[in-house]
Amino acid sequence: MGKMRRDNVEFFEFQLTCRRELSRAWASFHQHNEVELMLVAGGTLALRHRGELWRFEAGKLLVFWSAVPHQIIASDPPARLEWATAPLGLFLQWRLPEAFARDILAGRLLAFDAVADLDNPAFARWERDLSGEGTTLAEVVKLELEARFRRLALEGRPTEPARRPPEDMGRIERANRFVAANYERDIKLKDIAAAAGVHPNYLIRLYRRRCGMGPAEFVAALRVAKAQRLLATGKLKIGALAFASGFGSVHAFYQAFRKATGLTPSAYRGRHAPG
Repeated sequence: MGKMRRDNVEFFEFQLTCRRELSRAWASFHQHNEVELMLVAGGTLALRHRGELWRFEAGKLLVFWSAVPHQIIASDPPARLEWATAPLGLFLQWRLPEAFARDILAGRLLAFDAVADLDNPAFARWERDLSGEGTTLAEVVKLELEARFRRLALEGRPTEPARRPPEDMGRIERANRFVAANYERDIKLKDIAAAAGVHPNYLIRLYRRRCGMGPAEFVAALRVAKAQRLLATGKLKIGALAFASGFGSVHAFYQAFRKATGLTPSAYRGRHAPG
């Protein structure tokens, strides 16, 4: 898990993670670029999100994009939390129903009634599966997380109103949706800025403030996520795979992939591909 601090916000990098813990008051806001699924399994959760203080009793299932700064406040009794994070690139690749994905990317906090027989054992299983050294179960967790998000999108009824997001989060949403639909093409910063309706320099500052990364890094993250899927599930040669993932050259692909995963594409395929 990566971590850095700026002003009163701590930036984390969780990637695909699942944990269970008792809530404790955070001294600062937290921010990371994953989509979070949080189960309040017991007690009371006090969560500050976009300047508002929310309280959730046991049995609530929360969904939100953690690029929006959020902070757990002391509560009595403390909440027993079970939470999982999915990298934003993975979340976008799932292509969930548009209205649901739009609410998440707009920085809204969605609260649902949990299904005890479904959610409680799922979080325990995901934590166990991701704690091992093997990679096969991590792929299973991704599929199960996608299925849970998809069921929420299709059947869930949020029990809290989705408030109107701040204007800059709306711009981030428009930019992210454009990137998610076009990252396999040769898109430029000016194209993303035009989709968001802002100047390119402002878009860079906006991304760094809200997401902890620049727009170019976000594009690269989506391309690497697709490359990981292709490496694990297909037999494309590395060069063809690089272009299929949206990279303009094999060299750029190798650089971005190694920076994101710590592995060469061939080594990643050797670890993850079946057989």
